[in-house]
Amino acid sequence: MSVNNYMRTHFPHEIKTDFMKQVNNAVLAKPLNKRNVVIFERRNGIFSYNNSLWTFTNDSACTWKKNFVLGHLRYKKRTKKIPIYLHPPDNDIHISRVLLNGGSWEDNNLLKAVEAMSQNPDAIFIDIGAHVGVYSLTLASLGYKVIAIDCFKDNIERLCASAKLNNLSKSMYIIHNALSNRKEMIVVRESSPSNIGGNTIVQKSSLGINTSKTAMAVLETIQAIRLDDLLEVIDIKSAVLKLDVEGSEHNVLKGSDTFFRSVNVHFVMMEFHKHKDRDSGKFISEFMNQHGFQPLLPIGVSLNKQNKWPWDVHWSKRKKK
Repeated sequence: MSVNNYMRTHFPHEIKTDFMKQVNNAVLAKPLNKRNVVIFERRNGIFSYNNSLWTFTNDSACTWKKNFVLGHLRYKKRTKKIPIYLHPPDNDIHISRVLLNGGSWEDNNLLKAVEAMSQNPDAIFIDIGAHVGVYSLTLASLGYKVIAIDCFKDNIERLCASAKLNNLSKSMYIIHNALSNRKEMIVVRESSPSNIGGNTIVQKSSLGINTSKTAMAVLETIQAIRLDDLLEVIDIKSAVLKLDVEGSEHNVLKGSDTFFRSVNVHFVMMEFHKHKDRDSGKFISEFMNQHGFQPLLPIGVSLNKQNKWPWDVHWSKRKKK
């Protein structure tokens, strides 16, 4: 299969790209002109940024494995269930187990995401911290374009296999990277053996010389990129964001100033509870305010008392006067 079947270019500017092909069928691309965009074709497979190159691994990484547990995702406004590959419930008690028992997760937030996309149907839904793909698969099944990003290989392979199973791959970009404020190597650390959804990332340099899985509960090492870096390879004009990265939300925003200035971001859904009493919470509030957003808070909750803000905070664009 030719490289052109994996990638296409975006005009009006002619894009010069350095392509190579690996033995393992991954296709690599390095934009030579940062003013232009290499647009990845949505297809079965996983994109990843490594060693200054974007790589694409074909759908051999998106096949069922013996530790994949098949569940069915239910969405309130649809009678049809979405098949989804989950973790064994004892390893993921807060998401996979709940989905296996009830078939839904974060219903109210999911409804809000659908509402935001229905109001902005040309936007791309960017699922940062996608886990097994509850939001991504639901939005893609409703016909919206999705970028799903997760740093944990066991999550991203399940998500990719679910997208393939549901014939949704052409609606999705699936990216295996962490998002942070700079390009660097980070490690995914285990939260607990029973809570895969709580895995966190830390800088590799901060762990010292001993980074063995046994001593440090390190699950994998992965490249971190900035949200800004997506603009080099995907043509994003408008977007709705879901941001749930276990306490690193502020670092994602630190690497997204160009993104917020260049893309028409309509709505942001963010896990906030770990930032309530921290400087990171102040930074998030200032960043969002600077880019024209206001938090949608429950009645009676003060804008100035972040320690009273809810677990998840939704941000909408302020209306222009």
